[in-house]
Amino acid sequence: MPKNLKKQSGFVVIMGMLMLVLGAAFWFGTVSSLRSEAMQIETRQEHVRELHRIKDRMLTYAVMQPEVFRTDSGSNIPRNQEDIPGPGYFPCPDKTGDGNSNAPCTAIGDWDGDGDANEHDGFVIGLVPESTNTRFFTFIDKPKERNRYWYAVDERFLTQNSAFNFSGTPSRFVPLNSTTPDLTIATGSPAITLDGLDDIIMVLIYAGQPLEGQRHSKVLVTNIVDSIGNYLELENATVDGRFISSVKGSTTNNATADDFNDYVITVTRREWNAAMLSRVARDVLNLVDATGTGFWSDVDSDGEVSLADFDADADGTVRRDEIEGDGSPDLCDLLERGVTGDMHWFNDCLYTGGAAPDFAPTCTQNSTNTNENPFGQGWATELGC
Repeated sequence: MPKNLKKQSGFVVIMGMLMLVLGAAFWFGTVSSLRSEAMQIETRQEHVRELHRIKDRMLTYAVMQPEVFRTDSGSNIPRNQEDIPGPGYFPCPDKTGDGNSNAPCTAIGDWDGDGDANEHDGFVIGLVPESTNTRFFTFIDKPKERNRYWYAVDERFLTQNSAFNFSGTPSRFVPLNSTTPDLTIATGSPAITLDGLDDIIMVLIYAGQPLEGQRHSKVLVTNIVDSIGNYLELENATVDGRFISSVKGSTTNNATADDFNDYVITVTRREWNAAMLSRVARDVLNLVDATGTGFWSDVDSDGEVSLADFDADADGTVRRDEIEGDGSPDLCDLLERGVTGDMHWFNDCLYTGGAAPDFAPTCTQNSTNTNENPFGQGWATELGC
C-alpha cells in the first residue's frame, strides 16, 4: 500500500475516534445537564407540594382551635367554656428563624402611610413556623428548608394579637365569622391582595433558590422581616400587602423573569368560610322528636328517650332520614343563647363594664349579670339560629 494512502487511512481512523469521543462527551454532557435540570424541577415541585400541605395544615389548625386551646399551655385541665376560643384563627409567624411561632404578634409599620405606625394596619408577615412549641401542632415537614416558606395573614385572623386586648391581655379579634370582618382596613382597601385581587386572608410563599444578590441565612435574628429582600422579590419584598405571583404582575421597571422565583398560593375568604362552616353548620343529629316540636322527649311514653321516639311517620320503623339531620345546625339546637345562656364561642360576644374590649367592635354589653363571653364569634346570629 502506498505510504500516502496509509497516512490517509490512519488520519481517517484518528478523526473517527475523535468524533466518537467528542460525540460521547456531548451526549453525556447533555444527559447530565438534562438530569440536573430534571432534579431541580422535581425539587421545586416537591417544595410546591409542601407549600400546599402547609396550606392544608393552616386550615386544619384554624378549624381545630377549640381543641388546640382547650387547656392552658402545659396543662391537662380544661378551661372554662367561655375561655375556649372558636375556630378560624391562624398562628403568629416565626420571626426569628428558630422554627417556633412567635406570639403575640401584630402588624408593624405604617403601611397605609397616615403617619401612625402603631395602629391596626392590616397584616403580619414572617416565616411559616415549624410548629407551635406549646400546642404540639406541626406545620412543616422540611425544617432544614423552613426559611424558604413565608406567609402573610390578615391580623384579625391571628390566635394572639397585641392590638386586640381583653383585660390587658393580648387576645383575638371577635366576632370572627363568615361575614365579619369584611377584609378592609381603615383606609377602605383590602389588607392583602395578590395580583390586584382581594378577598384574601392569607398568602403563602415558597421563596425558591437564592437569586443574584440574595443570601439565605440560617442564623437566628431578632426580626427576619428586616432581611425579607434576601428571600422574596419585587413587590413581595416591599411589605405593603400587595403581592404578585409572577413577574408579569410587577410594576418594577425592567423587571424580568430572572428577577423573580417566588411561588405564591392563597387562602381566600371563600375557602376559609367553607372550612369553618363545615364545622359550625354541621347538621348531623336530628334533635327534634317525632312530634316535630319536642326535644329528645319520650314520645311513646315508654319511660325512656330512644330511637322509637323519632319514628316520625309512626310506621314502626325508624329510618335513617328520620334520625340524621333536622335542617338546623346542631349547635343551634344544643346551645342556649342570650345573657343567661351558654357562654360559648358559637354565641354572641358579651362583656361587662363600662367599655367594650378594643378587639370586639360589635361585642354586646351585658348589664343583666356578670356573664362574659369574650370569644363569642356570633355564629348563632350569622346562621339565623
